[in-house]
Amino acid sequence: MSEDLHYGPFYQEVSQIIGSHYYSTATTLMALLLMFILVCWTLFFSEKDTQSNRKSNVVFIGLGILTLFIFRSLTFYQDLCNPDEGMHLTAVLNILSDSRLWISADTTTLGPICYLLIAFVCHVIRFIGIDCDVTFFLCRFINTMLIIGTFCFFYRICIKNLSLKLSRVICLFFIFFFAFNYHFDLQAYNTESVYVFLITVIIYLTFKIKTNINYWLIVLTGVLCGLLPYVKLQTIPMAFVCILWILYTIWDISRTYSTPATRLITKRCIVFLVAILIPTILLVIYCSAYEHGLSRAYLCYVKNASAHVTPLFSTLWLYNSCKAFYFFASQGWYNSLFILIMLSMTLFIFVRPKWTSDWFFSFLLVLLSLFAVVRVGSPFQHYMLFLSIPSLLFLITTLRIVFRSVNTHSSNFFAKIGNFLKQEHRLSIFLVILWLFLFRGFAGNVREQTLSTDSLVGNNKRFSDISRIIMQQTTPDDYILVWGWEMRIHVYTNRRSATAQSNIERIWGNKYKNYPHENVDNFIHDIKTNKPKLIVDVVAPRSFGFEEEKYALENHTEVWGAIKNDYELTDIYPVDGGSFKIYTRKK
Repeated sequence: MSEDLHYGPFYQEVSQIIGSHYYSTATTLMALLLMFILVCWTLFFSEKDTQSNRKSNVVFIGLGILTLFIFRSLTFYQDLCNPDEGMHLTAVLNILSDSRLWISADTTTLGPICYLLIAFVCHVIRFIGIDCDVTFFLCRFINTMLIIGTFCFFYRICIKNLSLKLSRVICLFFIFFFAFNYHFDLQAYNTESVYVFLITVIIYLTFKIKTNINYWLIVLTGVLCGLLPYVKLQTIPMAFVCILWILYTIWDISRTYSTPATRLITKRCIVFLVAILIPTILLVIYCSAYEHGLSRAYLCYVKNASAHVTPLFSTLWLYNSCKAFYFFASQGWYNSLFILIMLSMTLFIFVRPKWTSDWFFSFLLVLLSLFAVVRVGSPFQHYMLFLSIPSLLFLITTLRIVFRSVNTHSSNFFAKIGNFLKQEHRLSIFLVILWLFLFRGFAGNVREQTLSTDSLVGNNKRFSDISRIIMQQTTPDDYILVWGWEMRIHVYTNRRSATAQSNIERIWGNKYKNYPHENVDNFIHDIKTNKPKLIVDVVAPRSFGFEEEKYALENHTEVWGAIKNDYELTDIYPVDGGSFKIYTRKK
């Protein structure tokens, strides 16, 4: 995608303005100040706005839009700037960025919209012949406008179904979620914080806890997810904040609803858990840093989480199995129809006909998200997060319609259920349980279906077949090395990765520029240290990310030269148009 891109005069002019130190610093501080005002207003003044809710909502939305736009405007040049040539924004927020020239597409609610719309715009503009840097900025602008439109739509649904303060807390999370997604890589992983957020809302609605610490923990989660230097290191503070919040909630509930004896037991349990969890977390960080170097601890931690002493972080590994989406171009009439549908939906958000409803919009979002998941056809489960917020919104609006239509004076079974669930905390319990069952079941079913079908990413069946071969020749304690970008093999085989490098994009300097040579040295060091029993070269046609033979293991002179005396080619697994190669360690 990116090798033919070049810097045009438009980029040079804009980068001179936006890339200046003072502009980046001042703009960032302005956005952070607006964010601070929104947080304080939400936490301390929202419930006092009962006399002027309409005016208050307009001001809140306006400040939210301004905050989002300022933050997102700073990303217009982010991916095109060389980190060594004045990435002043990273100095302000301490965010590292590699300079791959990818066009971003945000995930969650906006994912299916931006995914194809940006591809469509790229094709049109490139056909006209405009410089690629103009295409990039235009796509970023469209991306930002769609985020802002969804923010307004999201707030309207929340304010109609939830309390004023809770609605604003949800929308603050939305702002945090998108504002700090400076790079495409971040957006695939920050979706995990959706689950932390949903747990927070669930418990708040269920137990009606009246304390500001709940809101501040949401804010803390968003800040930690956004400001950390590298995305995969986010799993540590996210898990820690989640643990902290759950422990506090247990204590608060026991203090409110229990006897002195149970409060004492709960307090001792919390102290015991904290005494175990904190050293465990520190041990995991230390092991990762010691084994692979501080600069690469984040990758080691995620890739080998199951090998460490705590199983808590292992649950996040599956969602981190792949770094980013494989960008595909729109082709065929069905994508044109899809673009028409989502443009119509975007128009409906701003110009709302009388016959439309929140239920209609949420249902349409579910369909769009479903289309995106099935169309891509990848087995990675974090793609299912496309459906998380749309499906939750759909359930909220559907249940509200159902329960408001219940005849409260009737004595039939459904009326009794409706009357029982009309209370917000009871409805929240029912809603969450229903959503979890439906969403989890559907996500698992879609995943199983896509594993057995061809997709744009590749033929998934061949990876499950070669995984069975690997399982026959290794044990769960053995290390294996996958040369390519097919980390799903680790999911299928439950075998440990011999290297912290999730794929070989950081090894091939001629494919992605500006990666230090240290990556190659560390890669070779990992192989020498962990001594993987098998090396699987999955560079082949229709593989994920690396299809050309020139990226094969034996064609990387430095890596192959360092390990060829220790490994021999033992098996060739034919695939469509190519083959996978298995190298076995010599005894």
